[in-house]
Amino acid sequence: MFDVVIKNGCLVDGTGNPWFKADIGVKNGKVSEIGELHSADANRIINAKGLMVCPGFIDMHSHSEYSLLANSKAESKIRQGVTTEVNGNCGDSPAPIEGITAEAAKEAKEYKLEVDWSTLGEYL
Repeated sequence: MFDVVIKNGCLVDGTGNPWFKADIGVKNGKVSEIGELHSADANRIINAKGLMVCPGFIDMHSHSEYSLLANSKAESKIRQGVTTEVNGNCGDSPAPIEGITAEAAKEAKEYKLEVDWSTLGEYL
C-alpha cells in the first residue's frame, strides 16, 4: 500500500528523455515505484490527467534569504515547483555580518525581522 499514488500523469523524469505516461507510488515521502499502478491501494490518490509531473526544480540563483525567515513554508516557490534554493548569490547574504549593516537592517525590517545573529552558524 502506498501513501500517495499520482495517476495518469505525463512524467518528465529529468533524464532528458521525452515525457511518458506513468503512475507514481510514494511511500514514506519517497518515490517507491513508477509504472502502471491503476489498481494500487493508497491513502491518497491524485489524478494528474492532462498534467505534467516532474521532480522538483532547483533555483540556482535565488534571493530568498530573508523571505524564507519570514515565511518558512516558501509557498510561492513551492507553487512554482521549486523545492531547492541556492541563496547568498551576488555577494549578498544576511550572514556572516559584523554588527548590523545599514543594508542588512533595512532588508530585515522590510520582512519585520529582528537580526539577532552575526555568524553564519547563528543565521542557520
